[in-house]
Amino acid sequence: MGKAIMTDVPPPADLEAERATLGSLMIDSTEAAPKCAAAITAFDFYLESHQWIYSAIIALPIDSVDILTVATELRSRGLLDECGGEPYLADLMASVPSALNVEHYAAIVADNAIRRRMLAACSLIAAKAFKTDEPAAGLLEYAQAQAIRAAGSAQRNLRTNEAIAQSMLQEYERRVAGEGQSSIRPGIPDLDDMWAMKPGRLSVIGARPGVGKSALMVHIAMEAVKQGKTAAFFTLEMSEEEIAGRFVTRISDRTYDVEQVRHWSDEMHAGYQGALEKFTRLPITLAYLPGLSYARLRAECQRIKAQKGLDLVCVDYIQIMGEHAQKGENRLQVLEGLARSMKIMAGELGVHVITGSQLNRADLARPGLSNLREAGIENDPDTVLLMSRPDELKPQEILFDVAKNRDGRVGTVNMLFDGSKMRFFPVTRMKLN
Repeated sequence: MGKAIMTDVPPPADLEAERATLGSLMIDSTEAAPKCAAAITAFDFYLESHQWIYSAIIALPIDSVDILTVATELRSRGLLDECGGEPYLADLMASVPSALNVEHYAAIVADNAIRRRMLAACSLIAAKAFKTDEPAAGLLEYAQAQAIRAAGSAQRNLRTNEAIAQSMLQEYERRVAGEGQSSIRPGIPDLDDMWAMKPGRLSVIGARPGVGKSALMVHIAMEAVKQGKTAAFFTLEMSEEEIAGRFVTRISDRTYDVEQVRHWSDEMHAGYQGALEKFTRLPITLAYLPGLSYARLRAECQRIKAQKGLDLVCVDYIQIMGEHAQKGENRLQVLEGLARSMKIMAGELGVHVITGSQLNRADLARPGLSNLREAGIENDPDTVLLMSRPDELKPQEILFDVAKNRDGRVGTVNMLFDGSKMRFFPVTRMKLN
């Protein structure tokens, strides 16, 4: 039987790089501080005394950092002696000839900090793995969450205005040249005028059960493919076969009831088999993952993006994701955290994320943003699209209400939904609020 491996090897750390970083900051803080701020935090230093010194340095005005001001700041915190006093600060300054290589020193500090966090995460995972009463599936999600937490602590370098402008110029030039746009349009003319699904954005589709959230996400995923994009569709209620059946209906413009297959004509058999063959070539990944956690969602999206590329992520739907409340959290806070995490993931991966949100069946009237507020997910989405039936006696009539839109206009669009073809059709022009 295997045994846990114990080691006396100290955690990864480069004390010389830490000393050189601090020395560079005291030699020329004006030059060194911005570079360090983009790469490290105080907690990235291994020695606690170095953490204190770095915290004191960054608390000072950038043009007022020297051995005397740093010593005064540490003394005011009661930490100067514990840091070695002014002699140690002088030693730090003497450890480097100039601040020229501070970026290199800070990168070494950051690299070792990430390694220590990963080792700490591995220890937590190993300790949990030895608890045989823990379900293996839960352990895997815990491991993913710990790895995400460790990696997420790494600093993201801030871009210069020149780099941001260059990115905007490249997008502008692509549009002028008529090349493929980065945003995804829903493929419904009136709605296209309002809703551009840009990378890094989160959209929420809210509706009562049975109004058509899943059908709209299928529609949008197919439209994304027509626009040259790649999609992932995560379903938490329907099996892959069920959701694939909706894609097949959309491809063939007809519904195939396999229960009645013995009564099909030769034309229907050929049409069904042809639609299935076309479905296999779609750049869409389907996954039925009941109880899906955010950690699993993020890990799967990272894998898909690395293997196939990824532009659009659909999650059906947020309320039944298997995210557990932390101590003191209620369910609304959990949902709020999920929405915020999805928004962050969209930015990290450069994808557009759409999630459905179930509204209360009792809300028979036209829903509003207040319904999402009650669900805890109003703040973080960039776009909120609410679906309702103005007339319950006419279930094919759907009202789309773009109730929130950070990138464009808000307004309503009256639609007709043809479930036999899995398609939406506009019936009136939009009404602006």
